[in-house]
Amino acid sequence: VSTGVLAHYFTDRDDILASAMVMAHRGVRNRADAQLAGVHGLAALRVIMMESLPLDDQRVLEARIEACFWGEAVGNERMMKLQNAEVDGFCQRVRDRLVEAERTGDLQRRVDVDDTVDELLALMDGCSIQAVLNPGRMPADRQVARLDAILRRIGTSDRPGGKSGPRRR
Repeated sequence: VSTGVLAHYFTDRDDILASAMVMAHRGVRNRADAQLAGVHGLAALRVIMMESLPLDDQRVLEARIEACFWGEAVGNERMMKLQNAEVDGFCQRVRDRLVEAERTGDLQRRVDVDDTVDELLALMDGCSIQAVLNPGRMPADRQVARLDAILRRIGTSDRPGGKSGPRRR
């Protein structure tokens, strides 16, 4: 695709990257939303996180788009604002599921919701950058194991997605 063809649809390179990132995030949200009917609390959180982690070729591509965007966002106020808004949206989805789990008794009482949101964001970002820069470092099974360890630690059930989540093997 030549630059001239894209110029009809985008104002500049930043606009192309911003659009790609927003579309990637929309894909993640849509995949998660398609699985969330009737799923709540930690089980819903696990769905959201599983769709957000770079576990397959599609999600690794989304991580690459994200990493490219990060590089362009450094020092670019407009791009940083977009990145922050997208991250805030993700964090709110995670927070909502944690609060749901708290209400239903699926979350241990000592768990700090905001700290857990930060921990899950760090897991997602860390796995994403590893998938892009060092693909063998954090394969899909290790990512899922890290996620499930967090969910078991914060939950009241030994199942990673709470009482309605997948059983331990």
